[in-house]
Amino acid sequence: MSNASSTESFEPAARPPFQVEVGSPSLPLWAWVTAAAVCTLGAYLLLFYHWAIVANPLVWTRLVATRGDDRAYVAAKVLSGELRNADIVLLGTSATRYAFWPEPILEAALRQRGERDAKIVNLASDLQSPIESLFLTTVGETRRNQLFVLFMSPGMFQAEPFAYLERGYFLLPPEHLIAAHSPEGLYPEYWTSWSFRMLARWRALRERLLRFIDIGFRSQVGRAVYNTPVPPYRLHVERETYDAGTRASYLAAARLRFERHSAANLAYLAQTLDVLTTAIQQRGSRLVIAHSPDVDRYFATAYPQEHEKFETILRNLHIARRVELLDLNPRMDWTEGDFLDYGHLAAHGRDKWSVAFVDWLRSQR
Repeated sequence: MSNASSTESFEPAARPPFQVEVGSPSLPLWAWVTAAAVCTLGAYLLLFYHWAIVANPLVWTRLVATRGDDRAYVAAKVLSGELRNADIVLLGTSATRYAFWPEPILEAALRQRGERDAKIVNLASDLQSPIESLFLTTVGETRRNQLFVLFMSPGMFQAEPFAYLERGYFLLPPEHLIAAHSPEGLYPEYWTSWSFRMLARWRALRERLLRFIDIGFRSQVGRAVYNTPVPPYRLHVERETYDAGTRASYLAAARLRFERHSAANLAYLAQTLDVLTTAIQQRGSRLVIAHSPDVDRYFATAYPQEHEKFETILRNLHIARRVELLDLNPRMDWTEGDFLDYGHLAAHGRDKWSVAFVDWLRSQR
């Protein structure tokens, strides 16, 4: 048997050439729909948002169904022309809302005292900051010879000064405010960026859409199916005074909010009031800053430093800009039963305050 080695040749097996196929998979229908919706929303927010707001202001009153919607309610009153038609404009927090009779009753009280007809509009809203007061007077049309009365107290500073504007709770972005005033000492610098403007528009639109769905649709179903539509907005809710425990719990919650947010509010207060004064006086109208109803001056006593800073800002404004300061509290014969809690008036206290305010108005005319 031969052991001779033989040379074998090995050849690699034949393989197909390596190929890479490049292609774009088709997107599912939902992705195309989403992309189209985003583009449409972006175009709307960028191009048509302001027109849509101005075109249909009266529709907004249908989006207001509860007392918690008072920010949307006052914005609707401004855009519907009530601000321009008013002779006397009341601004402030919920303490101002509770402090007065409804506008028609206030107007009738003036007529009964021999005064000529005067249109009064109350634009108070929960925890309304001075920047929100400025916003309301900026976004709506005004005219000459109007009287603006801004009711204030240290206890009003219980929320972030810009939170409700940024979140769209007035159903409007702060576009007019940004266009009319520079940010120095008035509002945050980031408000001027395009990203914030688009975000603020979206948030305001979202709040309106939520109200269309939650309030408008629910009201439509109630009328069509049950014949029981959502009741209309009620600015004035009759309540008696709370018991001692409820009053104490409300005061404790107010203290926590005040301690958290008062510093931020006071930092912007002087510049905001100065800009508000300039804006109103340049229109040929008058601004009066008034103290809110206060039975025991709790916040002034509990927070003396913040109270002194607040009063100093008002005094400086009075001296520099000749803004009238008004305090009806010394004229009042307050009793504990006049107040629901630390700052909101019950029905009897509201009667006292409204009469005193009407008397003051008579002395001004």
